[in-house]
Amino acid sequence: MTTDLIALHPTWFGPIEAWPLVASVASEAALQPDLSTLLVREASPPSPQLLRGANGGPMSVLLPAGLLVGGLRQDRMIAQDVLIPAGSEVGFSAICVEAGRFGREMPSRYVGRAPLRVLLAGLDQREPRSVAETSVRSRQAEVWRSVSDLEHRSGVRPTHSLNRVMQEDLSSRLPQMSIGEAVSAGYKAVRGQTGLVLAVEGRPLVMEFFASERLAGSYLPDLTRALAFDVEGAARRSSPRARISDFISRVQSAVQGIPRLQSGPGGMPGTAELDIFGTSDPSHGPIHMMAIDRGHPILQGVIH
Repeated sequence: MTTDLIALHPTWFGPIEAWPLVASVASEAALQPDLSTLLVREASPPSPQLLRGANGGPMSVLLPAGLLVGGLRQDRMIAQDVLIPAGSEVGFSAICVEAGRFGREMPSRYVGRAPLRVLLAGLDQREPRSVAETSVRSRQAEVWRSVSDLEHRSGVRPTHSLNRVMQEDLSSRLPQMSIGEAVSAGYKAVRGQTGLVLAVEGRPLVMEFFASERLAGSYLPDLTRALAFDVEGAARRSSPRARISDFISRVQSAVQGIPRLQSGPGGMPGTAELDIFGTSDPSHGPIHMMAIDRGHPILQGVIH
């Protein structure tokens, strides 16, 4: 990522401090800004850990890790970034976020993005083939454990669907609703915005960047909304701008040191607690990148 990113004035959504990022040099990768040209369906034969995506449009489609797909035989979370070229159909890995259903196939639908706890539990880390099967089982168990923790806040659902938990809690009288409503009413992308740093309790938690202003406009509001399920109990505490700028610089330096940014977490040099993952393209460089501070007190259940 050679383009400098500039953090503008933040907006508050409950305890979430959202710093818009704009690029010093504008660029727009040739990517479909929504999922209207994409058909997601079950693999053949059906497998809980596999899906297929057929892109009937004239531009590539990006599915960022953590994207939630409802319907099908079972609700899923995309376990790694997936780039589907125009006119192509590809298979990709997924992780279940609905433990009690694998039945009749229903039409797929995009239903949002996963909370960071669930995303981190389910990320495909691209282990060697010899340990891949064990890894999938382990990640799946961690995801179901994370979903169960979220679900028990407001009652057990018949199929333990993360999608249903999020939809219902965002429309209930729980703290998540007020944050979700604030995002729906107050999230406004600024001109040229391609990224976002979300800080909680005075410390950056996650940074996401797209090589497309339109993609950023499609996915960043849902990332902010999903964070409502990670920040319960957090106080509204401002982050010094210098801390945000330092976080951005360290992430950019780390990404530039990765020869080819690929899906799956990669350790940030000198910062073992930070996971960086994303997708690059030979003609555009990184087209999506996310950096998560895994050691943030919020993700450790520690509120200061």
